[in-house]
Amino acid sequence: MTMTGNQCFKWEVKNGVNSGVIYCDKINKHPLPPINLEASINSTEVALTWAAGDEITTSYQIKVKTSLGESFVDIVTGAEGTNAITEISDTNYTDSLSSGKKWYRVYAINENGISIGSNVVSVSYSDQ
Repeated sequence: MTMTGNQCFKWEVKNGVNSGVIYCDKINKHPLPPINLEASINSTEVALTWAAGDEITTSYQIKVKTSLGESFVDIVTGAEGTNAITEISDTNYTDSLSSGKKWYRVYAINENGISIGSNVVSVSYSDQ
């Protein structure tokens, strides 16, 4: 039985004593987490870049927090409300720069679910 990615191959087994067919079930896999998340700062923005952890990722979710004691929350792009977008398909994102410290983490998404988080990056900025 051989499995590669989302494919499964059937093997037929025959010998002098036994014969039969071995099947395997397709495994629907969650994506692997994004890798190599990095952040850089220019005068007005935080630029995040990362690489896909696999080929089965269809989009990404970016989360941020502003203090160590709080949980990560989704970064919402587009208009707030019913048309808000929390997933992007690119492997980069630009956030507005504000005074203080922010931590970022990226998650990969496909039709089977969401990955564990990427590495965490932090940025600190003071407008003084």
